[in-house]
Amino acid sequence: MVPAARLGCLPLLLLLAGGQLNAAQTPVPSPPVQSPAAPAGHSAPQLPVDLAKIRKGVLTPRSVALVDKNVLRIYVNTVALFPTFTDIVGDFDLFKGAVPYSGMTHREFVQSTRPKDMYSSAGFTTSDVLKFALLGYVEGKAFELMRKGALRLRDAKTEAERKAIRAQIEKELAALRGEIK
Repeated sequence: MVPAARLGCLPLLLLLAGGQLNAAQTPVPSPPVQSPAAPAGHSAPQLPVDLAKIRKGVLTPRSVALVDKNVLRIYVNTVALFPTFTDIVGDFDLFKGAVPYSGMTHREFVQSTRPKDMYSSAGFTTSDVLKFALLGYVEGKAFELMRKGALRLRDAKTEAERKAIRAQIEKELAALRGEIK
């Protein structure tokens, strides 16, 4: 087995050995590469390192040596019962309410995004709302009567018809105001 320190050198090892390595083969010594101090007249490329020395260092097996020969042994004995589910959960009821310090429930999320202040009627009571609805209905009817009366006035041919229409409009407006009983 290759020590972990040499696993980083594996690509370099394959490159140097030319992909011909097997676990059973012994490394073949290569001719020495000349050092940078060799004469310049030689045709081989000059490298700043000695490849044979690197190859020899990578291929030599290393043994792990223990620095400290003293054996330290620690014995632990645990004497306790395994905790049950109720020991972990505690005394709160999981069927009736949220677990303390747990995540937000749907109800809590809705209450936080829609506060109760937004549900208020801003000071209007139910009777106020009914009064506004009735007033809107009466105003709508009054407008409709005025519109119909104006159309009849426009289409009237004689002054007598116009007077009768005006009298009818005044009578209906008085009824809406509550003047006629």
